[in-house]
Amino acid sequence: MISIPSILLSNCVGSYFYSIINHLNREGETNGAMLYFARGNLKYREISIEDVKNKANSNPWGYQPVGIETSQGEILEIDNSFFDYLRENYRLKIDKYDASKCDFSNFLETVDNNTTFLVCTVDEFYLKKSDFYGTMHNKHFLLIKEIDYENKMLEVIDSERNFTYSLPFAEMESAVKDSCYKRKTVYFIDGSGYANDLRQKPADDLESRLNFGFIDEMIADVKKKYEESESDFKYFYKGYYYNILSKIVPYFYMCAEIFSADTEKYSMFRTIAKEWKNLSKFMYFMTYRHHEDANTLITKLEQIAQKIIEILQGETS
Repeated sequence: MISIPSILLSNCVGSYFYSIINHLNREGETNGAMLYFARGNLKYREISIEDVKNKANSNPWGYQPVGIETSQGEILEIDNSFFDYLRENYRLKIDKYDASKCDFSNFLETVDNNTTFLVCTVDEFYLKKSDFYGTMHNKHFLLIKEIDYENKMLEVIDSERNFTYSLPFAEMESAVKDSCYKRKTVYFIDGSGYANDLRQKPADDLESRLNFGFIDEMIADVKKKYEESESDFKYFYKGYYYNILSKIVPYFYMCAEIFSADTEKYSMFRTIAKEWKNLSKFMYFMTYRHHEDANTLITKLEQIAQKIIEILQGETS
């Protein structure tokens, strides 16, 4: 049975593909969704606050200054290039539909959640178990885990929760089709022909390409945003939290998987990933307490930078 994603891979859709491929993988095989990002490096880029707030509907998720970028300047995200990579290297069939033009119930009849899967865009305004229910429109995606045809109920996976939950067919259909958003996307994934055709060893030069300069630039960004607008810093703090959780943490777990045959390197990258993971947990706790403090965050980032230097020195000594 498909399981809840253990990492947030770039965004919610990436996380669901991570879960799907883990389900289809042979034991011990590195997750292909994760390996897509191996040709890029973590890189800071200054982004326009106005553009972020317009595109992300003022959701702090949109403020993520550290991305994964190739040496040619291509930003690696969950987009058509990602889907093409999975089609070409893992024989996944990925079809994209506009739910407003389709019979949603027909999709449900074609899903078995063993080799075929459904990822749906939803407006959380219509989901009773969402924090946004009846108060605010918010675009999100859900992965259907199990379908109870007799009782017309769905069990869904939500990348932002550590548990699954159930909802009626009608509620899910409303969240998809009554959405205020223009794009009402449904992804149908057929993994019945799944195979690992990846011939090239992922990122042979990954270790030589690694650059940790993004940390100093991120620290500078935190200082700048706090100095420019102390009253708005809570917004940016949440953005940094999402950035660490969805880009930085999975990147270093990916590095560990790539070097899994080398005990020392595997341990090194796992340790780095855990440092960032622990920071994200701390930030979540601070957000829960409404104590989004810039100076504490800066100190934590500086400590991670120093820890990485020590780890790298230990690895080369």
